[in-house]
Amino acid sequence: MKNKDLSRLEMVLFIILCLGNLIPLLFIRWFPSMDGPAHIYSANIVKEILKGNMDIREFFSLSLLVPNLTGSLLLSLLHFVFPAWLAEKVLIATIVILLPLSFRYFVYSFRKKPTLLTLTIFPFIWHFLFMIGFYNYSLGLSIVLFTLGYYIRTREKGAIKDVVLLGCLTLLLAFTHIFAFVVFGIIWLVLLLGDLAGFLRKDRREGLLSELMRRYGRYLIVVLPGVLFVISYLIGMKEGQVGGGTNRYLSAGEHFRWLLITRPLIIYYLEKESFYGMIIAAILAIWIVASFFYRSKKDREKKNKTILRNFLLGGTLLILFFYFVLPDFKAGAGGHLSLRLLIPFYLFLLAWLSTRKLPVWLQASGLTGFLFSTVMLWNVHLPELRKMSLEAISLVEAGKKIPAGMVVLPVNAGNNWLQEHFLNYTGAENPLIILDNTVASGGGIIRWANPLANLPGRFGGKLMFEDTALFSDPFVRNRVDAIIVWKVDQRDRNWPSFAMRMFGEYFPYDTICGGYGWLYVNKKYKPNDSVLLKWKTPVPPRSSALFILDQPRTGNDEFFELAKKPLLPGYKKELVWYRFEVSIRSDSLTPADSVYLTCMIENKGKVIDYDALAFQTDTMARTYRMEYHPPLKTSKDDILKMYLWNPAHKNLSILSGRGVMYTGK
Repeated sequence: MKNKDLSRLEMVLFIILCLGNLIPLLFIRWFPSMDGPAHIYSANIVKEILKGNMDIREFFSLSLLVPNLTGSLLLSLLHFVFPAWLAEKVLIATIVILLPLSFRYFVYSFRKKPTLLTLTIFPFIWHFLFMIGFYNYSLGLSIVLFTLGYYIRTREKGAIKDVVLLGCLTLLLAFTHIFAFVVFGIIWLVLLLGDLAGFLRKDRREGLLSELMRRYGRYLIVVLPGVLFVISYLIGMKEGQVGGGTNRYLSAGEHFRWLLITRPLIIYYLEKESFYGMIIAAILAIWIVASFFYRSKKDREKKNKTILRNFLLGGTLLILFFYFVLPDFKAGAGGHLSLRLLIPFYLFLLAWLSTRKLPVWLQASGLTGFLFSTVMLWNVHLPELRKMSLEAISLVEAGKKIPAGMVVLPVNAGNNWLQEHFLNYTGAENPLIILDNTVASGGGIIRWANPLANLPGRFGGKLMFEDTALFSDPFVRNRVDAIIVWKVDQRDRNWPSFAMRMFGEYFPYDTICGGYGWLYVNKKYKPNDSVLLKWKTPVPPRSSALFILDQPRTGNDEFFELAKKPLLPGYKKELVWYRFEVSIRSDSLTPADSVYLTCMIENKGKVIDYDALAFQTDTMARTYRMEYHPPLKTSKDDILKMYLWNPAHKNLSILSGRGVMYTGK
């Protein structure tokens, strides 16, 4: 294939894939990730601070001379123009477009002839760290590639304007992400040595020192501000570090296994996604071997021009060396260090391969395997994103119901590690003070103006219902207006004690996120009972619906009405049943006392059908379940009622209650 035709084909395919990579954003409203909710909430905080919101300023302050700034500041500015969900998508789309453009720019800094290997970047756009919300790191990789490409293209002239611009880019990189800045430093210094080696081969004796200073000294001067900024920040961070911790290393076997399965591409399920990562790893291995054997005579004649490319390979292998020797978790610096090195290793390995001479048929066949694996990986990733996006939508809507300016204590008891900061979604579009913000705690664009509000920092990490000491904390007692309890396992032995402490000060207010959690408001707000228990609409046949029966409560009533719900009429041949679950606790009843769980269908006050379950209670929290099968045919006026009946009339606490409606054959 002629170079002109290959160039046109590569350009067309590159544009198509750039646009195609934006398609997943069309299927979800929010892009759920681990750190994404914290970034979105922090952008809303920055917006409110700039608008002069005094409630927010009491708890948060701006901090602009920090790394991890560029992406956060861009998201905050976008928040002024777009709604939160669209501002996030614009930022993500920017990263998704910039990375392949920067990669292509970097590759063609080494060669003029077209190559299809520039398209190999597309599977690595949605890498693991990007998918868990490391936006600044991902944006930093784009700046690294572009800055290095700019250096390669302008180093020969070394004009003042080019040198100054390179210094500005490195300073921007330092403000974007420190780790990306370090990666840039490794590759840039290696390329600088390669350029110096090529320069010395020309055997210039006269004026050598002055020429070296003119050619390289000015570069070292312009990158100095970025280097000093990074060093000063690291020193300050080390001095302010409270706890040390222990470094954690991957085993040698795990290091090699990650290379075998292309670990940066695996996000949710190791078993499902490893196969496609192995396909990409195999293709890379074939290309590497072929690149050393396939060398034309013309290539050998241009050996002097390959020095810089060889040094690029040297820098790539140096990053791989650090991947093997550095810990995966560094005390005081955070985790995922192995992946932070492995991702740029793949990027520079692909860039080096793109500078090599390979047959077009081998490029095309390998690229087909790359794109096939990408599509199959998205077949796994997209359903997970859509499912979590629905939860994010519910949390955002729940946050809108909370009065602006409320101080909210989030208790996230979910076991999905990707949803650690999901409760920050409640503050995405409403200026709430949520006492869990990894950006403010981690030295980002915002800081805690009131150190007492940094509850995760003071209580050792994620806020869980095991931390009953929270309610003894003066700040919580005096300042917290509402508590969100999300995805709690009420069978946990710590839950009853937490619930009893909480109910002394807070009142059940609303269900949130499709029944996954509850919102409790401080009793000083005296919430209206009419707003309690937002029931979900029954679903059509052949499905199931989870709904909350009642909020935790305590009383001496003879009957607790847990549910009163219209039934769907006329199921005829469809089998319909309800499964109820209630968790109770009593300090007054004896083990011999009975409590009755009763389900019935009423029509205009007349009982059509009923069923009851009697169980004995004791002083420990217990969960009881009952299945109820109503008549096969129901009418539009039928009402389902569920009661908890305590004949002993002794104190009984309902910790939780829920039911599931099942329909189908």
